Amino acid sequence: MQAVEELDKIRTLATYLFLDDINKGRRYYKNYIGTLQKTEQKNFIIFSCHVESERTTKKYKCNVVFDPVYKLFRGYNCTCPQFEATNSCKHLGAMLYHYYNDIFNVKIDNKYK
Repeated sequence: MQAVEELDKIRTLATYLFLDDINKGRRYYKNYIGTLQKTEQKNFIIFSCHVESERTTKKYKCNVVFDPVYKLFRGYNCTCPQFEATNSCKHLGAMLYHYYNDIFNVKIDNKYK
């Protein structure tokens, strides 16, 4: 059953990012990925975290605008040059892969309903 869940996770993420970036993100060491921050808005939630470069001392900020009702991303970005060039990167792959359950299982606060 775990293999099926893993494939579903990768399939979902592949609708947003290149498969190569997801696979690189899967291999990212967890200690390179910062704590997930959550900011609730009326109809969506913004998730963000910093992801360290594997080769330099740089940290890139990754942001995802998530719609918890329809369970999809309304937008996403990363401050790295790769994302700027292709709209996909391993930093977002790492964030989304490692925090997948935290993001997709979120419930929006009742004060916004």
